[in-house]
Amino acid sequence: LRLGPFKLEHLSADPPVGIFRDFFSEEECRAIVSRGRGNIKSTPFQVGGRTEYYTSQRISKRIHLRSDEFKNGMSSSRRIRLATQWTVDREPGDSDEYNIINYGLGGQIEVHVDYWNKNNKRQGGARIATFLGYLTEVESGGRTVFPGLEISVVPEKGSALFWYTLNNFEDYDSRMFHMGCPVLTGNKWVFTKWVYSDAQMWSHKCSRHPGNFAPFRNQ
Repeated sequence: LRLGPFKLEHLSADPPVGIFRDFFSEEECRAIVSRGRGNIKSTPFQVGGRTEYYTSQRISKRIHLRSDEFKNGMSSSRRIRLATQWTVDREPGDSDEYNIINYGLGGQIEVHVDYWNKNNKRQGGARIATFLGYLTEVESGGRTVFPGLEISVVPEKGSALFWYTLNNFEDYDSRMFHMGCPVLTGNKWVFTKWVYSDAQMWSHKCSRHPGNFAPFRNQ
C-alpha cells in the first residue's frame, strides 16, 4: 500500500520550503505528546563553544528517541520517506533520532540554521534537511519564521513543515536561518527529524553545478 499524494503546499521554490497538511492524525499527535510528557529535559544550546542548558537563546525541553522506542516512530519514518523520497530509516546514520520538543509559556529559539559545517560532519554525512511536525495548536505566538524568505508559519496540529538547509554542493543557504517565536499563550509541542546527505545519493542525485536539489515528486 502506498499513501499519496499528500496535501503539500509549497511555501518557497528557491530554496525549497513546504508544508504537509494533515500529515499526522489527532490520535498520533496525542500519543506522541503523551510519550514526551514527563520525560523531557531542558534542551542544550551551544554558547561560545560550551554546552549550556539554561539560556535565553533557547527555552524548551525535549527528549530524543529512536523510531523503535515509541509507538508511532516506525510509521512516521515510513510516511516521511513516502512523502519526500528522503531515505530516513535504512541505516542509523540516515537521520537523527526523533526529538519531541515542548515550548511552554515564553518558550522560543533564536535565529539559527540547522547546519553542521563540513569539518563537523557525523556518520551519514551533512545535515541536509529538516522535517518539523506540529503536535498542538498554539493560542498565540510560537510561529516558525524564516526572516530571509519572509515566511511565517502558524503551528497547525497535524501539519509538518520541511526545508532543505544545504544545496547540492553541501553549502548552507543563508536564507535558511529561522527561529521559533516565543509562545505567548498556550503550549507548543513539535516533533523533529533531521536528515543526512549520504543516503540521499540515490533519490536526490548530485549535479556538476551548484544549486538547489530538485524538488521531489508528490505522488
